[in-house]
Amino acid sequence: GYVASVIGAWGTPLNDKAAPWAKDGTNTSTDLLNSTGMHHDGMHYFPISGSSSEGLLVVNHEYIDEKALHPAGPTSVGGKRPAEEVRKEINAHGVAVLHIKKQGGKWDIVKNSSYNRRFTSATPMNLSGPVGKTDWVKTPFSADGSQVRGTHNNCGNGTTPWGTYITA
Repeated sequence: GYVASVIGAWGTPLNDKAAPWAKDGTNTSTDLLNSTGMHHDGMHYFPISGSSSEGLLVVNHEYIDEKALHPAGPTSVGGKRPAEEVRKEINAHGVAVLHIKKQGGKWDIVKNSSYNRRFTSATPMNLSGPVGKTDWVKTPFSADGSQVRGTHNNCGNGTTPWGTYITA
């Protein structure tokens, strides 16, 4: 009596900044920044205002498949990778926050919702708590140790007692 359907397959646009997913690998890094990432892993549903038919689905994007991102294979120009290919790979990793809603018995992403978000390997994140702004986290990117950049190859996930998502 159960029915299964896909919500947010790789490349599903979260807003109008992303072109629909193209199986020929022609999606750009901007498309990938504004759509679901690759290789979904851990996830959690957070109801909006206690709703059983509308909420936020938070999903890890654990790793990438270079052959799917670049059907001709990754390239090298003068011993260096083209910036656009690298950006595509960075934007395919991370975490997505998907505003989803059930209508007519089917769940779907609420496109262009202000809740939809992507965190990639390049997303700046503020550090706080006991480690923030200490010598342990000072880097060339953040000389004062107040920020880190991105989340990468997330596999583990869970929620905190106060209702936030945690991933590593």
